[in-house]
Amino acid sequence: MISSDFFSTPELTQRLDLLRHLIENSELLPVVRGAAGVGKSAIVAQLRKQAPESWQVCLVDATPLTQPDVVISTICRCFGIAQEEQWSKALSKHFQMLRAQGVTPVILVDDAHELPHSAIIT
Repeated sequence: MISSDFFSTPELTQRLDLLRHLIENSELLPVVRGAAGVGKSAIVAQLRKQAPESWQVCLVDATPLTQPDVVISTICRCFGIAQEEQWSKALSKHFQMLRAQGVTPVILVDDAHELPHSAIIT
């Protein structure tokens, strides 16, 4: 969907505001659920489009064939980190550094429900 085709309503604006608030102020992992074709991907696109400059956003497009190493390499690439054996520690350290600089690291997973169980666990 082309983001300029996004049709906003007060309810959608309220949901986007809530998602932004949760991303900024919560340790929760917000999940947007809904039937196929209701606009979940459009909401992800709007979140990216309207992201404040204080966010560093990484988008992962999930499919049923997306393996854990692909998810990790995508996230590492988004944040400019070399994928290494200690990728978890490297990402954690990088995220702490970003937060200390006032930057919020944001990982958006479009179609996360399609990820294999192993990728979700990772």
